[in-house]
Amino acid sequence: MHAYLFVGGESAARDKIMVESAEKAGGKSYEFPLEKIADVRNLADFTKFSQSGPVSILIRDLDKATNEALSAFLKNLEEPGKNISYFMSCSNEEALLPRLLDTVDVARARFRHGADAVEVIVADNASTDRTASIARDRRCTVTRVEQRRIACVRNGGAA
Repeated sequence: MHAYLFVGGESAARDKIMVESAEKAGGKSYEFPLEKIADVRNLADFTKFSQSGPVSILIRDLDKATNEALSAFLKNLEEPGKNISYFMSCSNEEALLPRLLDTVDVARARFRHGADAVEVIVADNASTDRTASIARDRRCTVTRVEQRRIACVRNGGAA
């Protein structure tokens, strides 16, 4: 499993990069809303089946999910399905990142392919909040990208 979190910047540009990144990952892409608990149930129903090839799940504005929905979604990530990658966007990463990484840590511990098979990459676009230090403290790969252009951030995260 891979999880990508796209943060900051203008929403339309951020989501465009998210979609392009999912397309580059190959396989099929599916977009799921994630605002309420019913949305999480729909996603869980989809991901419980084994996937024969790569599948990208796109979730926009993850930070707008209710607390109940976010907790349920993060619980589902604790037992990731094979061949599934999550591409998520949010505008308030400092608030969301610790909760997301708590779940990533559980998934790392349980993942049958080993903890090192779960990698989180944070492309830090010259942020001034604590996002980069939170990510580093939680065993994420952090790539600092000074130039404030979406293409630079995407390329910096992929490098």
